Amino acid sequence: MGLITYAPIIYIAHSACASLKREREREREREREREREERERDERERGEREREREEEKRERDERERGDERDLY
Repeated sequence: MGLITYAPIIYIAHSACASLKREREREREREREREREERERDERERGEREREREEEKRERDERERGDERDLY
């Protein structure tokens, strides 16, 4: 008799627990997705900065070579 009385309560508690567990997993997945997007954005920005630095260095080197040619 005790099991029959508590069965609905156990079922509801189990369902609620499973629901919370699924919600936590979804939240973790969203957090992983945000972190992945943030890493990708950081890598993209880092690549852009490196390209800009390389472009500036190349321009500076070209100017310096031009200046050296003018001296001769």
